[in-house]
Amino acid sequence: MLHLSPYSGYGKAHRLETNRTMKKCSTKTDKRAKHQRLKAKKKLSKMATKGKLSRTVRDQMKDVQRRQTGQKQKRMAQIRKDWLFDRRVRERELSSSDLDETVEAQMDCCRMDKKPRNVRKRKKDSTGQMDEDELEQQIRSFVGECAEEELLPVKIGGKLMKRVKVRALGEAAESEAVEEVKPGLDYQHEHCGKVEELETNSDGMDGTELSECRQKTAAESESMLAGVASAIVAEPQENVSKFRLLLQMASGVDQLSPSVREHSQKLAVASSTEIFVNLLEKNANKLLHKSKKGPVEDESSTFCTQFAFLCVRCLCRLIEKCAHFNYANNVLTCLIRLSTTPWKKMSEEICATISEVFRADLQLGISAHGAKAIALLVDRKAAYVPAGLLATFLALNITEIGAHSAWETKKAQNQGQLGSKWKSRRSRKYDKQIGKIDAELKEAIVAETHSTKLELATQTTKSVFLTYCRVLKRMPATALLRPVLAGLSKFVHLINAELHEDLARHLGILVQQKQLNFSEVLLCVRTAAVVLEGEGRLLGVDLLSFYGALFAALPNACFQPEQSLPADLSVLAQSLHLLFVRRRKTVPLARVAAFTKRLALVALPLQTRFQAVLLLTVRRLLLTHPALLFLVHMDGEAPLTNGRFLPDSVDADHSNGMATNLQSELRLFAQHPNVLIRSVSLNLLNGIPSTGRFRLEAKWATVEPSEFSLVDDLTVDDKSAPYLAEILRYCEKSGRKYCSTTLCSVLCDFARSTAVVED
Repeated sequence: MLHLSPYSGYGKAHRLETNRTMKKCSTKTDKRAKHQRLKAKKKLSKMATKGKLSRTVRDQMKDVQRRQTGQKQKRMAQIRKDWLFDRRVRERELSSSDLDETVEAQMDCCRMDKKPRNVRKRKKDSTGQMDEDELEQQIRSFVGECAEEELLPVKIGGKLMKRVKVRALGEAAESEAVEEVKPGLDYQHEHCGKVEELETNSDGMDGTELSECRQKTAAESESMLAGVASAIVAEPQENVSKFRLLLQMASGVDQLSPSVREHSQKLAVASSTEIFVNLLEKNANKLLHKSKKGPVEDESSTFCTQFAFLCVRCLCRLIEKCAHFNYANNVLTCLIRLSTTPWKKMSEEICATISEVFRADLQLGISAHGAKAIALLVDRKAAYVPAGLLATFLALNITEIGAHSAWETKKAQNQGQLGSKWKSRRSRKYDKQIGKIDAELKEAIVAETHSTKLELATQTTKSVFLTYCRVLKRMPATALLRPVLAGLSKFVHLINAELHEDLARHLGILVQQKQLNFSEVLLCVRTAAVVLEGEGRLLGVDLLSFYGALFAALPNACFQPEQSLPADLSVLAQSLHLLFVRRRKTVPLARVAAFTKRLALVALPLQTRFQAVLLLTVRRLLLTHPALLFLVHMDGEAPLTNGRFLPDSVDADHSNGMATNLQSELRLFAQHPNVLIRSVSLNLLNGIPSTGRFRLEAKWATVEPSEFSLVDDLTVDDKSAPYLAEILRYCEKSGRKYCSTTLCSVLCDFARSTAVVED
């Protein structure tokens, strides 16, 4: 039996062949396994898209993907770590390689010694004259003859024509020899060029040559510095620009050689000092007199202010007319930041522009960006922003989706079927298929557009309510409360019912604060009533604190300025409608009677237009609660009550409103000089009839009291207060104070005494 050694030739060849075969088999198996993995992955992904995989299989696939991505991220992190480590090592090596001048000169000498002789010889030959071979290759020519320079040939008519450029040698030599000397030579460029030339030629120099080169460079920099200094001293007005060269040399930022930079810096600083000494002795600065200084400063500040206003107006016009271009978001952000300026006129103009942009934006693209920018500004400024900026949210086009879209679509389809002509069966089938395809395409387009708009509306609403919550939390100034509460009343239906209770609780705490004025209390009450309306009513939150705040604030209406009273009475009418008309089944009659009595009393000292608003509100309350008609009509059945009416009570439930009536106030209004006031009071005194002699006209019976205060009508456009002078005379006569705390009792006694005198 033949024994083969593993080290023999046949054994080695056999082993290599076996390894090659095993390697081929392993590669084949790897390819097959990889193919199977890809095939399984595709199959699982298809089943996952169709929803045929169980939850456990999906979780396992997610775990595998997570592990794979984790391994890739680890590899990338390791590569980045190695790169950063290598970069730090390189920086450390570069920082440690900075040597001083002596070490650098020694290294140059060593480098020159280590170079081979042939290289040094070649460099020496290159600096000298040309070799004989190079001279033989040059074109021989004589002075005065024309030098011919061959150019690329041109093919004309099938023949190759040579081109030659002729130039006179004498002229060429003269042009090369002549150097033009221009006035005002740029010393910096000339010196920098020489420095670069010396640096490039210093590679092959030894220590002695380097020192000679440095001395030469230093001498040139000194001569350049002397020329610049003398030029400045001779003509300072014309050579002012050369001060920059001195500054660069003194600071060391010019392109000087490192070997002479420190020496040049010292000379530049000393030279600049001497220049200043020579110039400042001759030319003293002339300061403006006080009489001239004021107008100059005023003129410059006026120009800056006007220019700033002009720039802001340009930006406002640009964003208002071209809100669709790409840079609109940046312009809007800039304007929002500028709105916090102390210039009131500029701030108002910016806020008006932002409101117009929000009002014209139907796709809510720029509105979402603007709301986010305002929210960030409020957070950064700690809510110290102008009220007009928060009032811009009221112009946003955020609405709910219509609930009748499906019904309108079905109605349009039925109308289209009525006017359709008779078609064959085949054409009807074809039209049906085409209609299905068109409907699917339209649904896809509408769904995409609607989803995008809904997403933008959600982002905008989130930013708006985030801003409102920040302002309510910090409340740096009560002036911000009006736009915030107006916005909450407008957009409260867009938030979840879970937040309604928190808002109502916060508003209840806010309305009890004494620093709020009459308008802000009315806004708080109306906002709370709107928040707890609809879905918020299911929470069962008691509005007793808001009823009490509104009842206590009613006498302050007589002391409000005339320009703000129409808006305040409109908010008051809306609040009473939400609290007593919408919630008529849950409000006790004693509370309604107390409010009705106080409204009639507060209307006495007001102007005719505002008296009409309050009387129409009283009429609406009595129509909603017919059990209270005994307050105005003698034939009504009055309930049995104990005690007496307390007109100055703060709480409506404890004022005993069922123990009084409105007849004395209505009889006083029945003698009013205005026709509308007389007709409303007579209608109330006679039990609010809808027909007959004392009926109220339809246009006044159907008008909303909240809208009546904002409408200009000739019949009620009377700014006089007919009973105010009599009330003040009555207070002087009886010795009582005309203030908000005792107003209701004074007015009640005045109405009763006037009615007794008339009887």
